[in-house]
Order: sequence, then structure tokens, then C-alpha cells
Amino acid sequence: MMEELRKMMRSLLQLQAACEQQFAQVQERESMMEEERRLRKQDGRLAKSSTGTNSAAEASKVLAENRRLVQEQKEEQLRLQREEEKKEEEKKIKDEEDAFLAEEERVKRAEKIRQERECVRQQNQQERQKEEWEASF
Repeated sequence: MMEELRKMMRSLLQLQAACEQQFAQVQERESMMEEERRLRKQDGRLAKSSTGTNSAAEASKVLAENRRLVQEQKEEQLRLQREEEKKEEEKKIKDEEDAFLAEEERVKRAEKIRQERECVRQQNQQERQKEEWEASF
């Protein structure tokens, strides 16, 4: 009778160990699936309809693919950000050049107006001198 009890205890312990191992595997799969959902959400992609993973290896492959996709998305975002920054810098340089040219044009116009006024002033002065000279006769 004791021998039967021992066998039953061993059998129960083996069954308990197997159940604990299965439970650990289920928890690992759930953890991987949660990580997959998190990565897909972070990636901004809709989760594909999944029939579930048959093994931890499949779940690992899915996670690796999701990580790769997230990395590609980050790289693309960085590339776009660098392009945008480059465009902004080019626009800033062009705006500065345009402002410089506009200021240069304004200075040229002001100088032309100053010269025209000086010419008119000289003409007026010459006319006065001519009138004064003629009046002196």
C-alpha cells in the first residue's frame, strides 16, 4: 500500500511539474504576444489577423520582424526629419540672400534718388547764378 502511495505521489509530482512547465510556456507566449501588440501599436500598424503562434520560435520570429519594422520606421522618420531640416536651412539661406538683395536694391534706389536730387539742386543753383549774372547787366 505504501508503495502505491509513493507511486501516486511521484505521479502527482510529475503531473504538477508538467503543468507548471506548460503554465510557464503559456505565460511566455502571452508575454511575447503582449510585446508583439505593443510593438505593432508603437509601429502604428494594424495587427494582422493572427491564428496564434504555435511555438515560442514563431513568436520570436514575429517579434523580430516587428522590431525590424519599428527600426525601419524610426530610420525613415529620421531621414524625413533630416530632409525637412535641410529644406528649412536652405529656405533660411535663400530668405537671407533675398533680404540682402532687397536691402542692396533699396540702397541703390536711395543713392539714385540722392544723385537725382543733387543734380536738380545743381541745376537750380546754376539757374540762379545765371539769373544773378544776367540781372547784374
